[in-house]
Amino acid sequence: MRNSLLILAFSSAFITANAQSDWAFHVSAEETITNGDSKSTLNFLSFSHLAANSGMRAGFYYTKDNSLAAEVTLGVVGTSRTDEWFTKIVPIEIVGHYNIVPLINNSSPYKFNADLGIGSGLVRAHSDTYNANGRFGWSEHLSAGASLDIPVKDLAIVSFGLRNTWFIDDYIDATPVDGTGNDQMLRFFTATRVNLGPSAKFKSELAEAKSMANSLSNDLTQAKADAQAASEQAEAKQATQKAEIDRVTAELATANKQTYILQSVHFEKNQSVIRPQDIPELMSLINILNSNTNLSAIIVGHTDKSGPQEFNQKLSLQRAEAVKSWLVEKGVSSERLETKGESYSNPMLPNSDEDARAVNRRTEIILN
Repeated sequence: MRNSLLILAFSSAFITANAQSDWAFHVSAEETITNGDSKSTLNFLSFSHLAANSGMRAGFYYTKDNSLAAEVTLGVVGTSRTDEWFTKIVPIEIVGHYNIVPLINNSSPYKFNADLGIGSGLVRAHSDTYNANGRFGWSEHLSAGASLDIPVKDLAIVSFGLRNTWFIDDYIDATPVDGTGNDQMLRFFTATRVNLGPSAKFKSELAEAKSMANSLSNDLTQAKADAQAASEQAEAKQATQKAEIDRVTAELATANKQTYILQSVHFEKNQSVIRPQDIPELMSLINILNSNTNLSAIIVGHTDKSGPQEFNQKLSLQRAEAVKSWLVEKGVSSERLETKGESYSNPMLPNSDEDARAVNRRTEIILN
């Protein structure tokens, strides 16, 4: 008995030490059949017989994972043979459960458990010939069985099963017989357990929410980094534009006429469309014109030497007109702007290769 109690105490302490929020309150109702020297009487049509061979257990159920679980319970169990003997047992039991369903179908919501337990209990086996005074004694026991767990939405779990218990004693049926083995008791039970901690659904939703929060946090961190990089890039462009404005303004102060070449405004071959990467240079020009309202501008378009002269003359004028239209859209008066096309008559570099021709496909601004 002492060894069994020590095992129970150690097992309970181990479960408690490793448990977090996977505890559930567990209660079960049982019907028993004793298989000893004198078998119990179980008449399903007699309520008194059913009551005499019934019992209840209550305690706590701990789920470690989808495969392993354990319960610790205290109960009262009855068994009898009508008008001959009756036995009452107050068992303290710990039972482990191993779910074998994942071996077949891991996605099943049901659990089919193989159960193995150990316990000790106060037993009162009473008959006219044995223990007539009704004394209680301790008896250790082992149990093995199977059970089926069925979830009821996210509220509780209902379990059905059977469990055979082997007692170390031969008096459970109040009929000890020399030379016979230990008494056994077969128990059929229906149990219900309700989670004491967060439900599986709640924990799943919480884990999903945490994952989403982490993802959003990472996205926010990246967005902040991108915004910082964009801000630094914009500040660098503004500084470059301001320096260019200051330079051109200084040149205009020393001369009545200056040619302002838009270094970054170039065109694709046979095209007169302004590229997005040329916008900063044009913004510098707008700032210069806005800062010097007495200035007017002559916009001169150029081409490389590819193609006939008549085609390039028309294309160079179209490029100048494209720049003028863009400036007018940004608020510059058209009366301050004049356009000219010079075809390929005034290249910046010899048209010897594609890189040089790309430089020549440009627009110049003459400020007066």
